[in-house]
Amino acid sequence: MKPKKEQAKNKHSLQVIQSNLETEIKQPEYLDDLVIRCSKCSSENIVKHGKARGKPLFKCKHCEKFFIHPLLAEQSQRRKQALIEEARIKHPDAYCYHCHSDQRNFTIYKVSKTGKTRFYCIDCKKTFTEPEKRFIVDVICPRCNKCECRKNGTSASGKQKYYCFSCRCKFVENPSRKYYGINLPIGEDVWDARELGVKIPVYKKSHTKFVFTEIEQPWLKDLVKKFIKFRATTRAFGTLNSYMMAFKRFSQFLNDNHPFIGNINQINRELIIEYIHYLNQQNFKPQTVISHLGAIKLFFEDGDINGWFKITPHLIRLEDYPKSKKPLPRYIPEEVIKQLNQHIYKLPKQLMRMVLVLQECGLRIGEALTLSFDCLRQDTQGDWFLFITRHKIKKEQNIPISRELVAVIQEQQQ
Repeated sequence: MKPKKEQAKNKHSLQVIQSNLETEIKQPEYLDDLVIRCSKCSSENIVKHGKARGKPLFKCKHCEKFFIHPLLAEQSQRRKQALIEEARIKHPDAYCYHCHSDQRNFTIYKVSKTGKTRFYCIDCKKTFTEPEKRFIVDVICPRCNKCECRKNGTSASGKQKYYCFSCRCKFVENPSRKYYGINLPIGEDVWDARELGVKIPVYKKSHTKFVFTEIEQPWLKDLVKKFIKFRATTRAFGTLNSYMMAFKRFSQFLNDNHPFIGNINQINRELIIEYIHYLNQQNFKPQTVISHLGAIKLFFEDGDINGWFKITPHLIRLEDYPKSKKPLPRYIPEEVIKQLNQHIYKLPKQLMRMVLVLQECGLRIGEALTLSFDCLRQDTQGDWFLFITRHKIKKEQNIPISRELVAVIQEQQQ
């Protein structure tokens, strides 16, 4: 007779196989291999350790390796290979465009209600769709003129947004604001802000132009050019852009409602009141209306002072501005910050360090992106400070920081 310990071990293994394996592996030729051994060190000193995806999981006490029964692993591999072959036969032209693997190891992930099939690549562990259905054929990117675009949600006005995989441009079809590419040639109606002496932040170099083509009236266009050139010496690039947007809307209003106005002397208080009603009908936020009226008022004042034109004073008055709301600060909930810090290690290293700097110092994103390489300062007492430049208020500042953040920044410097 066999020893009781060996009988118990074989009985334990047989019971596991009979209760968990399918009938296809309950054959006599497998009965000799009922004793479960570690797949790494071949030790028989194993114990049960719960389940993994419904399959019994074992642990080797000798090498502490976790594994499932070899027969179950073999059966799972056969099923996976059958799914791969089925996907290859049904979709012979499909391939993973993420890793461009030649082995074509993918399975069918799911089929949408519209009949669009998504696949799962076993090599790079990403999902993808059929190459011919990856992009929308009828949508062309306005920047690179390629048909490599996909849907990307909707805008605030309800329009469908698209994303171009070639140049990473986000856009909508038939926008109310015209799109001007990066390579727009400089001319009489297109100015480069850098040639006017306007400082452009490093992270905003993709858009550096003032475009006057949307101002339809020639007399208004010439005066706006004088105004932008005059204010470029003291205003930031973003402020000048807001002025340009105000003049474009004012020009559109004149073109739609008063197309026969031929000079600025014909603008009176009655027309300004009509323009205020026009802005209110566009459902703009109060801050947008205040910005537009402020730009037009400053334009009238500068033109009168500098002798560009003579106009009736006080066309825009203080009571014309709408009352703007003063919202409370929108703090990030502590639960969200806690969840972010728990999973912050999953972010790329550079992004993780930037998030830590933003949390502790409260910087604007532009200020964090323009930090100098030698941004750390230390005083005689050994305390550390972060040297930053507040671009909005044009002021330099030293912010005290912890030694943990100092170690993070020094790691980035290395």
